[in-house]
Amino acid sequence: MLHFEEYLVDYIDKFYKDFEEFKELVGKKVVIKKDYRTDKEGFSFLRYLAHSHYKNEILREEWRIHLKK
Repeated sequence: MLHFEEYLVDYIDKFYKDFEEFKELVGKKVVIKKDYRTDKEGFSFLRYLAHSHYKNEILREEWRIHLKK
């Protein structure tokens, strides 16, 4: 059973003209970066390993920071 706090699906409800429009609208959303215990202990790679092993999506705060570049 999934818990609502564990997963939040942020879906695209329309087609965008181009990537720049998508980037602009998604970039406006506020995402709070969490402090994970694994990161504090120097094991941030474990989160990526878990994403890879379980084939989960990468967390929003992980990929949205790259839109601003």
